[in-house]
Amino acid sequence: KALVTILDLDTLLDHFIDIIVKNIGVGKAALFLYNPDFSRYEISVAHGFDKEERNGPALNEDSGIIGWVKEHRSIFIKQAVEQGMPEGMFATMYAGLKAIDTEVLIPMFYKEKLLGLLSLDNKASGGAYSGADLDILETIALEASIAIENARLFGESITDGLTGLFHHKYFKQRLKDEFEWFRRYKQPVSLLMIDVDHFKDFNDRYGHQVGDKALKDICGILKKDLRAIDIPARYGGEELAIIVPHGAAAGEAAAEDSRKFAQGLAERLRKKVENMAFEHNGEKLNTTISIGVATADSLREVSSAEELIKLADTALYKAKNAGRNRVETA
Repeated sequence: KALVTILDLDTLLDHFIDIIVKNIGVGKAALFLYNPDFSRYEISVAHGFDKEERNGPALNEDSGIIGWVKEHRSIFIKQAVEQGMPEGMFATMYAGLKAIDTEVLIPMFYKEKLLGLLSLDNKASGGAYSGADLDILETIALEASIAIENARLFGESITDGLTGLFHHKYFKQRLKDEFEWFRRYKQPVSLLMIDVDHFKDFNDRYGHQVGDKALKDICGILKKDLRAIDIPARYGGEELAIIVPHGAAAGEAAAEDSRKFAQGLAERLRKKVENMAFEHNGEKLNTTISIGVATADSLREVSSAEELIKLADTALYKAKNAGRNRVETA
């Protein structure tokens, strides 16, 4: 499958690494992508590394290796560069790559922008990278750079810039699609409506920048606990929503299981946010969320996606009126 046809970034990156491993026969491969929040390149996808190795190295934007790549705009081959550079200077420049045994580093430019770098250790066969290998790597990296930029632009068109969650328009369309699936096949779908408690007071006290950081952190926690099929969205302001589709089963037993699953998920998310703390000017700050849960299933007659939203909203307001930091169901 052509890389440029894949618009989901995670799927694209996995496919890219698979292509590299299968065509070049590498032992270890790691793709660094630029993270503008920290002005550094971080490993986004990898092959052949354990979890600690993968979470370890990051390359600062002002590091020597990034400077070398931007200046030369060519493949970094450790042996060749090391031979042409004073030992101490090379050791300093290579320090960020030493932990992952980089032998070859392929820059991935989109126009003038360095999107990322592909790090490879020795070939699995033990042999050196041939000229043909390097040509293939450059060609694949060029296509991948275009594909990554396309996927990011597509992601930006359907996601909220601050939180990384899907935006309201996309949420409404996906809920409509999931509800239609429920209507046809009677497979339950749940909706969680979430409100950050006393968020206006939080903003008034600490300022909107701190409020934005808190909202972003909350959304990061929520996303970590969701399945790939769940659909988290920023519904508006500090109000969030999560569409929770349920498996292939139908009937009363499936309805009961689906309700329990959605309620359990909501309570788990509530507790994680309650236990979250972040620092501001040396002060540890906490916040909480209230959640309303509604499920369309064989036990409840729900006529439309809009009605499901109203049910979840009603449950949310019930949670807020009961003291906040709690889960209520419709």
